[in-house]
Parts: sequence; C-alpha cells; structure tokens
Amino acid sequence: MKNFKYITLHIITEDSNDMIEYTKLYKQRQDGKYQGWYMVQNDDHYHSVSYICDEMGNPVKTSVVTSEPRQASPTNVGRANYRSGPDQARFIIESGIKSRLEQGYVKKIGDSPMIPEKISPMLADTFSTKTKLPKLFYSQPKLDGCLDENTLIHTDQGIFTIKDVVENNKGDSVLSYDTRKNKIVYSKILNRMKNLNDIKDENIKWLKIKTKSGKKIILTSNHRVWLPDIQAWREANYLRIGDNLLTQ
Repeated sequence: MKNFKYITLHIITEDSNDMIEYTKLYKQRQDGKYQGWYMVQNDDHYHSVSYICDEMGNPVKTSVVTSEPRQASPTNVGRANYRSGPDQARFIIESGIKSRLEQGYVKKIGDSPMIPEKISPMLADTFSTKTKLPKLFYSQPKLDGCLDENTLIHTDQGIFTIKDVVENNKGDSVLSYDTRKNKIVYSKILNRMKNLNDIKDENIKWLKIKTKSGKKIILTSNHRVWLPDIQAWREANYLRIGDNLLTQ
C-alpha cells in the first residue's frame, strides 16, 4: 500500500501481503470483564474483530467474533481530493477507532477506568427545595442509536409503538433484559426522548434486520443489540448473518 496519510499511530503490524492489524482497544464491561476490539485491513478490504479477554488482554477463544470483510470504494474520482480504495478503507478504520475512543475504549487495559456504580436520576418531585439551583443544566444526548417509531414496545399497560411511549407517555415500565441477573424484567421509565442527533446525522444509516423467526427490526446502525451467546452488546452495523439476538 502507498500514500498512507490518514493514520500512522494506530498501525502496529504489517506483513508482506499488505495485511495490517491496528492497535487493540479495550473497555471494561458492566460485569467486570474486558471487551477487546481492533480492525484489520487488507488492501481495500477491512473487517473488525471483537472478543472478551482477561486482565492481561488474552482473548477467550470462544468469544472471538470477526465481522464479514467489507470493500472500500474510491471516492472523489477525478478530483484533487481523490481517495483510493485502500486510503478510503484506512479513513473508515480511523473513524471507527476515534468512535471507540470516544466511547471510553483505551489502548491499555490498565488505563481502562472502572465502571462507576449506577447513579440514580434526580427526579423533580424528590428534589430538595432547600438546594440552591444552578443557573445552567446540561442534559447529555442519547448515545446508542434509535428504533423506528413504529417499533412495538411491551409496557406494563400493554403493547404500544415506541412513538406512543415517547410522545404520548404510554406505560410506566417497559419489558427489559437484566444482563446481570440474566432474566426478563419490567424496568421503570426514567426519561423519554427523541434522538434528533441520529435523525439529522447524515453518517447514521438505518438498517432493517430480519430474524429467522420472521421478526423485522428497523434501527440505526449505531443502535446496540444484546448477543446472549457472548454476553455482550454490539452495534447493529457490526452484526452478521448467524448472530443470535435477544428479542421479544
């Protein structure tokens, strides 16, 4: 490969057949285990590898999942900012690495911050009137994607579309999966919001997933899905045929 101008810091190995393995990134999961992730490039093709590992970074063999290879196409052909297939692959990989780092992934397991205990939201009806109110509040946007407005949600009051749950305040609790207790429970709704960032972001793609049982799910590519076989979340964009999903 030539003209590598998008990434230099993340490349750790390169062999004779242009196979490049990028720096491994790690993140501590809710159950205390570590999630490892890295990307591999071969000319204009690239794929990701994710796995569960111990504190030394050694992967659990049964947890290694490799995505299907994708081919990057040249961009801006005939223009001054032309980008070849291999360069476009590197650009995509760089974006993926930056995204993981922004999500809390680190290059060394020792640098991975401990997951803090869950902080309960401060509800308006329990807020002390004696507390001095700040002049400015900041609400962090939802970071893990959206579902189509017609997606059916099981609530304690019946089955409604997610649009009804968000806009018309249907249901007080929704059917959820407790990943620590490994069981289905009803969880109280703490907030309802539209993820306008995803709706407006041109880089976010909408996907349609069809399961073997015939169910169809429409969601954004960055929406996380629980994979019971490896006990981990994965963005929809990285799902592949054969993955077992937890659905209702």
